[in-house]
Amino acid sequence: MLDELLTRPAQAGVTHVLATITADNAASWALFHGLARRHDTTLDRSIVFERDAHFAGVHPSEFQARIGPFAIDTTPTDTTSPE
Repeated sequence: MLDELLTRPAQAGVTHVLATITADNAASWALFHGLARRHDTTLDRSIVFERDAHFAGVHPSEFQARIGPFAIDTTPTDTTSPE
């Protein structure tokens, strides 16, 4: 799904995808690591919302996943044949 979204013409010029994820969300980390791997790019991880400072200790810290840079061609493909 993410790959298809990134190839849409409306996304022309997009260089990175950002998301915030808790450390224990293995499914999301796997999704974003896979996206980075498929596009031969990096995933950088940094803490952005700390449990005590931002969530009064009631929600786990959230990390930012920054995936990119992307070099994706959003040029529409002409699938019609010449007559």
